[in-house]
Amino acid sequence: MALSELVFHNSERRDRLCRLNQTFLEKMNNNFRATNKLSEVLNENFSCKFQPIAVDKDKTVKENCDIFLEAVKKIQVKIEEIDSRLKEKLEPSCYQEILAMKMPSTETLRKAQAVLEGIAGISLVVFGALKFLGPRLSLIVSPVLGVSACIGSLVLSVLGLGLELVFGAIEKSRLDDAIRKHEKVLEEFGPASDAYHDGIVYVTVKIEIMTSHT
Repeated sequence: MALSELVFHNSERRDRLCRLNQTFLEKMNNNFRATNKLSEVLNENFSCKFQPIAVDKDKTVKENCDIFLEAVKKIQVKIEEIDSRLKEKLEPSCYQEILAMKMPSTETLRKAQAVLEGIAGISLVVFGALKFLGPRLSLIVSPVLGVSACIGSLVLSVLGLGLELVFGAIEKSRLDDAIRKHEKVLEEFGPASDAYHDGIVYVTVKIEIMTSHT
């Protein structure tokens, strides 16, 4: 193959990799924003102090994945902590009433307030929604770990992908390898991210609707 053909095809490969990288960045940004929204819900209703997280394009993929997973883990721990206290202290009927994602009866609220001091009725509704979301939080972990294992050493920005303008077979090999890794990552990470983001949006919208009617 002539040098001019290699340059042309490598240009196409770089464009392909840039598009894949952009798709990956969009999924990552959506995950971070959704996580921040969830943190806000917990901060407002359960006096948590979760700090917002942001994608840092100057950091590696692994470093960003670690930031995301740490935030998700803290949220999971808090939800599990609240759940354990309610499940342990309340009668099964009261506990199930809270999970129904509707305003609890006066009696259930009174009993819940004995477990979680000062808890508002609407916060119990919010907890029911968060409990419903729980499995979605767990399902994102494995795909993110897969991302970290596959392309963790790469810097997020396109300029950090090591795509120096090296002509010929060396660049072609690098580009093909990077494209293959990105396609492999997005095969699982893409749908998992969509499900994670959509699940949080569904729950937060439902919470907004429920709270507007109280």
